[in-house]
Amino acid sequence: MLQVLTLFNASEPLLTADEIMQRLDYTRPTAYRYIRELCAAGLLGRFANGYALGPRVIELDYIIRQADPVLKVARGRMRALAERYDCEVVLLTMFGTKVVTVHEEKSKDSPLVSYGRGNPIPLFRGAGSKVLMAYLPAAKQKKLFVQFPKEVAASNLGTTWAKAQGSLRKIRAAGYAISMGELDASNVGVAAPIFGTEGEVRESLVLILSDTRYQTVDKALLLQTITAAAGQISQQIGSMGSVDEHGFPIAAASK
Repeated sequence: MLQVLTLFNASEPLLTADEIMQRLDYTRPTAYRYIRELCAAGLLGRFANGYALGPRVIELDYIIRQADPVLKVARGRMRALAERYDCEVVLLTMFGTKVVTVHEEKSKDSPLVSYGRGNPIPLFRGAGSKVLMAYLPAAKQKKLFVQFPKEVAASNLGTTWAKAQGSLRKIRAAGYAISMGELDASNVGVAAPIFGTEGEVRESLVLILSDTRYQTVDKALLLQTITAAAGQISQQIGSMGSVDEHGFPIAAASK
């Protein structure tokens, strides 16, 4: 039933029951039963000419923005980085074959960025995507390499699997990635991995600076700062203790 929800996107926000049935190869009774149940749960809304995502999706998005544990940890540090470097700071995550922005913090001089919250980012392109890809198992990397040749061609990682794998290994060994003009022509992205409780990479933390701004910063210090921030967020996710409204740990009361 949940496969129905994956059909909707910004280009196709409205689908008829017949379109849903045909794309998922459901029988008519099955398609209508799933649609009816999704409407009852508020996950779909009915309109005169089709169905769209429903109000429950909006409520879930609100809950994530307010209560997501990773955002509670990361938001304060992201805001501080945005203000320090006059840039945009984004948190990316990957699910299935998609990379999306989970959260973004802007400064007054943030560059224009094409991919905002929820807007899928091309695989293999941009520093944040490359960091996420670099920490995947090699078999999954190769599968995605074969599945998305256009993204690979625009990634500067290499046009053969051997070269692309070598580039991803270098990113993993360095602990960060830098991309120039891959998503927006005049922007530079600098990204570091955020690890989960099992040592897996959950998200990537990305600083997006204008090319002009990037040329003026201390690049070594910038890399040190973003990798340290990502490391601190990872450490807090690992312990998941209490945090304040800025995402910083609250000291346990002394006994």
